[in-house]
Amino acid sequence: MDKNKQNFINDLIIRSHDNFDQIYKFNPEFFLNQYDHLNYQHLYDRILNYIINNISLLGEKISDVEYHERFGWVLSVNFNKAYLGKINLTGNTKVDIGRMTYFSGASTINGNDILTIGSFCSLANGIEIFTSNINHPTNFTTTYNLHSNSRIIDNAMEMELPNFISEIRNLEKKKGVTIGNDVWIGRDVLVMNGIKIGDGCIIGTRSTITRNCEPYGVYVGTPARLVKYRFSQEIINQLLEICWWKWSFEIIRKNKRFFDQDLNNYTGNLKEIII
Repeated sequence: MDKNKQNFINDLIIRSHDNFDQIYKFNPEFFLNQYDHLNYQHLYDRILNYIINNISLLGEKISDVEYHERFGWVLSVNFNKAYLGKINLTGNTKVDIGRMTYFSGASTINGNDILTIGSFCSLANGIEIFTSNINHPTNFTTTYNLHSNSRIIDNAMEMELPNFISEIRNLEKKKGVTIGNDVWIGRDVLVMNGIKIGDGCIIGTRSTITRNCEPYGVYVGTPARLVKYRFSQEIINQLLEICWWKWSFEIIRKNKRFFDQDLNNYTGNLKEIII
């Protein structure tokens, strides 16, 4: 068995226990010889195939996938990497992810439409992103789908409701999710379909994103609201023009002063401190 597959199986077994952090810290080997690995191998192969066929990095087909015991799925294209974490892919979403973006733990992407994530994003554990409509019409007698709900069909109770279904189709036009560059999303955040999150945003823990978020805004709550901007509009405009996340790693490494500058206390031209 190859190393990536073994890492995936080991991690899956350990995380099936509530105290997996302690198992990792003290004695993970104790658990790893007690399970039939065949089903886990099959699951690994299914997820790997999904990633290869449905996920791209900077718009390019993934050239290499590895599974790291702590980081989860690691994608590579032309020396660029992205980190999917222990991602749960429940629908048929197509994902394009930027370089060095990471999910730090287990998050869920649900739906059948496109998710685009920029570069250098920090995405915490427990995030759930819906790329397709999950809303119900609210302007009829019931929000319950009496036409095409699979449970209704299973009980032979479906009804012809043309107006209701027309409203559902209107809701379905709001689809896909776009997350900009250098975005930080906290733990247990819910992102609804049709949302655009601008570059440099911060989304607070356990927030629900139901509306578009402006670049460099800080959003918290359910539904999330804008509480402030990270910087002055002048600094924000400069950052959006500079687009440092498009720089090569070589240029990024050269610009320590740019990345170490407290922008709350800076009023000059940022280009003057860029090498």
